[in-house]
Amino acid sequence: MSSPFTRKTLSFLRALKRNNDREWFKARKSEYETHVRAPMIELLARLAADFRTFAPELVAHPKLS
Repeated sequence: MSSPFTRKTLSFLRALKRNNDREWFKARKSEYETHVRAPMIELLARLAADFRTFAPELVAHPKLS
């Protein structure tokens, strides 16, 4: 199974570290949604499915995690 994260995810996070500023982020929010948030939601969906098989008490839900 491949990772939902890409080089663009890491690139965005590195740039965010250098430019931790609200205005910078607001101008790039669509990149965040595409390259960071969407892959994280995909990862949580995968975890939720896996957790149900061996640890149903663990919750992996985008709004709760």
